[in-house]
Formats: sequence, structure tokens, C-alpha cells
Amino acid sequence: MLGIYARISREKEEGKDRSINDQVELGKTLASKLGISYTIYIDEGYSGALDIDNRPGLSKLVEDVFDNKITHVFSFDQSRLERHKDVWAKLYNLFQSKKIKLFFNTTGEFDFDSDENYLQSHMLSLMNNFYIKNGSRKIKSVLKRNIEAGKVHAIPPYGYKKDSEGFLVIDEQEQAIIHKIFSLSLDGKGTDNIANILNDENIPTSYNKIGKGVYTTKNKYTGEIKELKKIDAKWRGNTIRNILKNTIYKGQRKWKDEIFEAPIIIPEEFWDKVNENLTSNSNNTGKKVNYRYLLKGLIRCGKCGRNMVGRSRENKKDHAYQCSSKRYKGESCGNRSINIDKIEGIVWSRFFKGSDLISLLQKDILMKRDNKESISDNILKVRKQLSNLQQQKDNLIIAVSKGLLNEEEIKKQKNSIDSEIKDANILLKDYELQLSNVANSDKLINNYVEEFEQFTDSLSFLEQKEIVNKYIQNIKVFSSEKNQDVYSLIIKFKIKLEEEHYLFFRKKDLLYSITDNELLFSKYFNSKSENIINIIENPIMEKIILIPSEEKFVLPPFIQKGENLQIISNSIYPYGNIKDWTSEKIIEFYSKNPELLCKDSGLSTLSVAKEKESYAFFCKEYKIYKNKPLADWVKKWFKNQALFSPSEQSLN
Repeated sequence: MLGIYARISREKEEGKDRSINDQVELGKTLASKLGISYTIYIDEGYSGALDIDNRPGLSKLVEDVFDNKITHVFSFDQSRLERHKDVWAKLYNLFQSKKIKLFFNTTGEFDFDSDENYLQSHMLSLMNNFYIKNGSRKIKSVLKRNIEAGKVHAIPPYGYKKDSEGFLVIDEQEQAIIHKIFSLSLDGKGTDNIANILNDENIPTSYNKIGKGVYTTKNKYTGEIKELKKIDAKWRGNTIRNILKNTIYKGQRKWKDEIFEAPIIIPEEFWDKVNENLTSNSNNTGKKVNYRYLLKGLIRCGKCGRNMVGRSRENKKDHAYQCSSKRYKGESCGNRSINIDKIEGIVWSRFFKGSDLISLLQKDILMKRDNKESISDNILKVRKQLSNLQQQKDNLIIAVSKGLLNEEEIKKQKNSIDSEIKDANILLKDYELQLSNVANSDKLINNYVEEFEQFTDSLSFLEQKEIVNKYIQNIKVFSSEKNQDVYSLIIKFKIKLEEEHYLFFRKKDLLYSITDNELLFSKYFNSKSENIINIIENPIMEKIILIPSEEKFVLPPFIQKGENLQIISNSIYPYGNIKDWTSEKIIEFYSKNPELLCKDSGLSTLSVAKEKESYAFFCKEYKIYKNKPLADWVKKWFKNQALFSPSEQSLN
């Protein structure tokens, strides 16, 4: 089979280079002449200086040569295959070892047995590479000459456009907006405030005018990248700040380390005055508060996924982490802010100053030690998944070459596959870290213990922040829609796969661990308090009960749905998350705590709701089993889950 390779690095002027179609048609003609079938490999928009792995078409061709699917290769000339000596050396050795017949349109079949061909082709490769570097220098020289002449080589800044001859000129409509931005800033409006004003007046951004396509944003703390539609772009404070600080508006166009003239929109004196005033009203919030935020970059809004940012004043009013969506008028997702001292107190006091994180790590490592074989199996599964995903990406190239998919379809599928590959790689690293931790579990636990012994209140803020960032990946915060006193916290650690889920009761400083079905004490907020707070009047807190035999406070049976919990009424599950209970555990629990099994209904006393119709039904059913072994009643429950489906009521 003939592999037809076609490449073009960018759009060429008509007549100056062979198009992709021209190269493919010449290859088809050769296939017909040789009397063999063909497969097409295309790299459009890729430089010949790139390595094989960075050019999907060439990478697939090489892979098929390795798999003996290809016996002949056609390329218009050597420069289409490569413009780098190392790439040519790899291809030369591969084609020669696989006895590939290589054809160039300009010179015919390439003779791998000729010493002269070897020398000439490697010299040509060096010349091709020189052409690329020389061309790059020429392009930079042309760009500089264009800038000197006042021409545009990219999308012009807001307020400008390029005319029919490519010169930078003022856009009269956008010029008025630039004047408005500078005037508002001088009047004392902060950058976020100005952005809100422009959004309220439906003034389009540059991206809005482009309309089609997407742009990406990157979280500077985690590196996470989001893809957003250009049509939905809004004015932001950072965009306004960049405009105000851009010297082009006073006629100074910067390129590299040089300054060139540009059409003036803002007089230099006015520009300087605005920028001198900019620092004093950057956020228009009065006196600056030098507050340091321990969880900056880690705490996320559980509702919309954006960062939660610290906001604090000297009088501690608005002393909270709030969703960044609140910064922009009309965009708030509705998730409530959470007090800074309390959330930071939970994280530092519970996990670092206390021994709770050490206990979690020890439990996690020991559990994984027992599951070493399972972890190894998971690694193999993820690696197989990655291999299949890579094959799917390769198949897309074939589909395009055969005209089975259009550009929009392949982009959509490629993005989906890339997203799956990214997730699989993250999962693979987690499993590999788990396996490494298992192999060094004893040493790892000792290292953790020694390190945590040094965590005290005497550490500086920067030392505490470094520690928190070392162990915590992110913290998601959800506020209850039905109860303003309740927050749901989900903490993801870097060193253990499982998340920790908590309910935080704001007014009484109570923390309930959903993961461990346990109420935590107020000492995490007040080091002087060692006594458990009495059960309070809050309807939710009234549901928390003390289990004497286990010496802990728990919630009645519940199911977890996302970040929310739903209390289960009239259920046999003793307490807490029902997914944690098996029939054996239920029998063992009631054997130790018979008083918590309702004598009339055979249900958990923590879940009994006599006002519901289901209660009478269970009383009738339980009469048959009342004097039989408890195992019979539990077995019937698990066998008839659909019939015994418990009713639910929302907790938060």
C-alpha cells in the first residue's frame, strides 16, 4: 500500500507552492501507475521542522510503516517530509530498515543503496532547516518594517482597526469607548466598576465582534484551563486595566524592546494623569486592607466552579471568601460567602495542628496496602484506556482524509478525546502514586508523623500557606439553598484519592464529617472549648444523636446526592450514610445497641416517622419477624428494597 504524505505549513500565495489537494492528486496518480491502493496522511498548518510526534499525519504514517501496513511512500519532495536533520535521519533509517520504496514527485524513486543519495539527502535536510531559520528571520524583519510603516500584523488593540492597505487606524466607534474608560477611571471608578458599566450598557467586547470561536482561561494557581465562547465574553476588570496601562493609546506602540509611533486616541498628558491616579482607585474600596488569605487559589465555588476570593475590611465586615462571580453585576451564581476565620480554622486546626490528617493518611495508606493488587489492575486498565484513546485520535486523521468527517466534527471529537486523555493521565498518576506509597508505606507514615509534629501556631503565615498548598488540592464550598446556617465542604487532598465531605453549621461552629458519620467538636474554632455543644434548637441539629456505645454523635440515616444530603424516614439502616451499611454490619450494630431498633416497626429509632403511612406498613410486616432471628428481618429488607423503599426529606 502507498502512503501519500501531504503537508503545508500555512496558506501560500497561489502559484508559489503546491496545495494539499495538488500533492494528494499527484500521489493518487503514482498509486494508479504502480497498481496499488493508497492511504492519505495530511499535516496542514504544521511546520516541517517539528518532530514526528508533533505532526499527527507523519506520526500515523510512521506508525503504519512500523505495523507493515505501508510498503511505499510518496511525498512531493523531501522538504514536505521534513525540514530538520534529526527528523530526516529517523525517517531514512526507518524506511531503509523496513525496505520502504520512497518516491518524490521531483526526482522519482529514492535509492537507499546509493552513498551519493545518502550524502545529498542529509545535506538537503540541513539546507531545508537553514531555509526555515532564515525564513523566520526574514519574517521578523518584515514585521518590523511593517510596524515602522504603521501597518498591522495581528488583531489590533481595542479602539483601532486596519484599513484596506493594512495600516493601523483609529476605529471611531471604539475610540469613544476608550475615552469613556479613561474618563471613568479618572472620576474614581475602579476597573471592575467600569467593566460592569460597559456590560450594563451592552457595549460589545472585541471577542463579541468576532463572534465565532472560543478562548481559554487558565487558573494561575492550579493550571486548570477553561474553554469559553467568544460570543459570551464580558468586560472584565483586568481587561480594563490592560487598556488603561497600554501606551499605544498615547501614541507609543511597543514591539519587542522598541517603541514606534501610533495614532493617538488619548493625549499623553491625560494618559499620564489617569495612570498616576489608577493605583489609588484600583478597586474603589477605600483604605487598603493588608489581609493574607491562607486558602487563596484552593477554595472553589461548588455551584459554578469559579475561584472563591477573599474579601476583608478592617472592621471585619465582609470578612469572607466569596464566589468571584459576585464581582460582576448580574453574574452571581447565588452561592453564599463563607467566613474566612471559620473555614481557615477548620482546615488548619483540624488537619494540620491536630492529628486528623495524619489519621486519614495512615488509614488511607494501610487500606491501599491491602488493595495493592487492585491498584495494579487499575493502572493496567487506565493504560489500556489511554492506548485506545490514542488509537481513536489516529483514526480521526484517516476519517478526515477519506472525507468522512468535516472540520467541525473532527475538532469536536478531538477535544472530547483530549479531555478524556487528560483525565485518564491524572487518574494514572494517582494510581501510580498510591502504588509507590504502598511500597514505602511504613517510611511514608513515619515521615508524615515527623513532619506534622512541627506544625504549630508559631509557624509564619507563609510557612502555613506552603504546608496547606502541599497537601490540599482544592476545597469546594456549597451553601444550602434551604438553610442559611448550613454549608457543605468537599476537600480533595493531593496525597489521597478519596475526598472528605463535611457539613458545617455556621452559627454554632459545628462540623459534621459525612465521610466518618461523626460530629466534630467546636475546639476546631476555639482552642479553649473542649466540651461538646449541647444539641441546639436548629431543626437540622435536632436530628444529631449520640450513640453511647460508639462514643460519637451521628446523623440519622441519609443518602448523599451530589453536595446535598437527604434524611431517610422509616429505614432499617441504623444511622449515617446508608451506602456504608451491609446486612452483616446492621445485625452486628443492633446486637450491641438493641434499644435503637424500634420494638414495633423493626426500624432504626433514629429514622422513625410515625406520621408517615409507611410506618404502619412496617409495623404490620415486622409482626411476623418480631420473635425470629434479627437476620431474617434484615434479609427480608435487603431482598425487598423496592417494596421497602424509604421516604426522603431534604436536609440541605
